[in-house]
Amino acid sequence: MQRFNGKRVLVTGSGRGIGAAIARQFALDGARVYLTSRSQEELSTTSNELRSVTHEVRFAALDLTEPDAAAKLATDVEQSWAVSIFW
Repeated sequence: MQRFNGKRVLVTGSGRGIGAAIARQFALDGARVYLTSRSQEELSTTSNELRSVTHEVRFAALDLTEPDAAAKLATDVEQSWAVSIFW
């Protein structure tokens, strides 16, 4: 059953470990997945793994502890998926 079919999810810390596992499960459940982590290399690896399940994978390497990172991420997600995000 693909209970998240067509839904969009943002998973932070998804370059490895628990975050990557959560992103993988969302993809298996039909979601469009947007990955974030500080490591571009880890995100690339996770993204490539998820592409075997879905082509709806996007990612951005950033550090959410940086002051403008969340705003940049929101803009990237909006532009990437052409959706509106409300704060």
